[in-house]
Amino acid sequence: MKTITPAFPCLIYEDDETRDFHLVQQKFIDFVYDQEKKNPNGGEKSNLGGWQTPNPKFFIKDQEFQPLFNWLAERVKEYLEYVDYDKEVMHDVEIKSIWLNINRRFNSNVSHWHPNSNLSGVLYIKAPKDCGRIFFESPHEFTEFNAMHVQKQDFINKYLAWRYMSIEPKEGSLIIFPSHLRHFVNPNQSTEDRISLAFNMNINVG
Repeated sequence: MKTITPAFPCLIYEDDETRDFHLVQQKFIDFVYDQEKKNPNGGEKSNLGGWQTPNPKFFIKDQEFQPLFNWLAERVKEYLEYVDYDKEVMHDVEIKSIWLNINRRFNSNVSHWHPNSNLSGVLYIKAPKDCGRIFFESPHEFTEFNAMHVQKQDFINKYLAWRYMSIEPKEGSLIIFPSHLRHFVNPNQSTEDRISLAFNMNINVG
C-alpha cells in the first residue's frame, strides 16, 4: 500500500474575532501614540521604517496599560483552552516580552524569528486595507529547497506544502505561532498607520 503522511505540523493559531475588542481598540490606539510621543526615537529590530518600542518591556508596568494587558491575558487564556495543552504537564505560560509597532506608508518588517521564547503573538490594533500581510516561511524551505520547487500545485495544496503562507491583518485579530517560525511583513500600501502589539511567551513545564 502506498501512502503519504504529512508529518510534523507547525501550528498557527488565528482568532479573527477576539471578544470585546471594540471596547478596547481606541484605548490601545491612544496608548500606542502616547508611547511614541514619550519615546520618539523608538527601536530598530525587524522594522524598516515606522516606530517600535525601544525596549520590549519598558511600558509593562505603566498603570494605564494594565487594563489592556489584562484584556490580552484573557485572550491568551482562550488560546490555551483552544489548543488544549495538558495542564498536568504545563505549569503555566508566561509573557516574557511585549512591544508596540507602528508601520506607516511603505514601512515593513524583514524576515526574522523570535529567539529565546517558545510562542510569539501579534494583536492587530489598527489594520487598514492593504496595510501589509504577514508571511510565514516554511521551516523546510532550506533543507527541501529543490523538492519544494518541483511539486505541483495540486500536491502543495493537498498537503499544505507551501513555501510561504500569509494572513491578511484584521483589526482585533490575534495570531499565535511558534517563535522559531520565520516571518516578515509586506510594506504598508495604505495611507493610514498599521498598529500592532507583539509579544513572546515561554511555556513552563513541571
